[in-house]
Amino acid sequence: MRNTETSVKETPVRNEIRTTRMANKPRRARGSSSAEPANPDQVVKSIVEAGSGAYLLLGENGLDLEEVVDRVIESLTTAETRAFNFDEFDASDRETTGEVVSSAVRSFPMLADIRVVVIRTMHDANDSVGSELAHLVDGTIEGTALLMIGEKLDGRKRWAQTVAKHATRFDFGIPKGRAFPAWLKRRAERQGATLSDDAATMLIEFTAQDVWRVASELEKVVLYALPRTEITVDDVEASVGLTREDTVYSLTDRIAERNVDAALGIAHRMAQADAHPAYLVGMIVRHWQTLRLASDLAASSRQKELSALLGENRNWILNKYLTQARTLRREHVRSGFRLALAAESAIKAGWEPTVVLDGLICQLAAR
Repeated sequence: MRNTETSVKETPVRNEIRTTRMANKPRRARGSSSAEPANPDQVVKSIVEAGSGAYLLLGENGLDLEEVVDRVIESLTTAETRAFNFDEFDASDRETTGEVVSSAVRSFPMLADIRVVVIRTMHDANDSVGSELAHLVDGTIEGTALLMIGEKLDGRKRWAQTVAKHATRFDFGIPKGRAFPAWLKRRAERQGATLSDDAATMLIEFTAQDVWRVASELEKVVLYALPRTEITVDDVEASVGLTREDTVYSLTDRIAERNVDAALGIAHRMAQADAHPAYLVGMIVRHWQTLRLASDLAASSRQKELSALLGENRNWILNKYLTQARTLRREHVRSGFRLALAAESAIKAGWEPTVVLDGLICQLAAR
C-alpha cells in the first residue's frame, strides 16, 4: 500500500497480511514520524487497508488516539460479529497475562476476515504481557489487527525494544504552536463546519490548549451555529458566554500585572461559562511555574533553555514570560509559585474551589 502524504512515512513491518491478499504479498501500513503527530484520518486508512498486523499507537493526545481506535474497530468489525471478533485488555492489570493475550491474538476470526485485539496502558504493561507481545510481533500475525496503545514505552526493557522495532508505530502528540489551530480547524471540517482563524484562536486560548476541553467546546459552538457552517468569533463568544478577553492567558496576564479587579472579573466569567475553579487554579500554577523557570534562567543568562521548554518558536511568548518575571522580581515569583501550589493542595483537601481561587488571585496580585 502506497501513501503519498508527507506527514506519514513508512517504517519496517514484518507482519504478513492475510494470504488471500495480493497472492500472499504483504501490504504494509505506514507509521508516523515521531517528530510529527500522526494524522488520524491517515492512521485509520493505513491500518484498515493493511489489515492484519501489529500497530503501536503512543502519545499524550489521548483524544485523537482513542478516536482512531474506535474508528478502526468499527471499520474492521461489524456489530453482528463484534462480540466474537473483538477483545480488549489492560496491560497493567495483574489479571491480564501473556497467555490470555496470546490466545486472543492467535484466535481465528469468526464469520469475518479479521478480528481486532486492543491492548491498553502499554506505558505500564506488566512483564508477562510485554514479553508475550514481543514474541508475537517478532513473528507473523494472521487474521488479527493488534492495537497496542499507551503514552510511551519503557525503552530500557528488552520486550519494549522488540515491540517498538517490529510494530508499525504512530505517534499522537499534542499539537504545538501554529499546528494547534490547524488541528482544530481540521477537526471542525470533519464536523461539517469551517472555523475562522480568530475563532480557533479564541477557543484554544479559552481552553489553554487542552485537547479534550477544546474539542468539547468546538462541538458546542458548532451546534450553536446551526444551520450555518461558518464559525466566527461571535459564535464562540455567544456559545461559551465569554468575550475575547476572557481566556486563561488573559487571566494570568492580569494577575501578573497586579490588576485584581480585572483578574477576578475574568475568573468569575470563565467559571460561569463552565471553566471549573480547580482547573483555573491549575492553569495559574502552570503559569507561575513557568515564570519561576523564566526568572531562574534569566538570572543565569540561559534563555535558550526556556525557549526550548516552552516548545514555541514565537519570540513574543518568550519575551512575555521574561518581562513578567523581571517586573515581578525573583522573590515574588518564587513566593507566588508556592502560594499557587498551596491553593491547589487546598482544593484537593476539600476547600471550596471558588473561595480558594479568589483568595489566590488576590494574594498573587497584591502589590
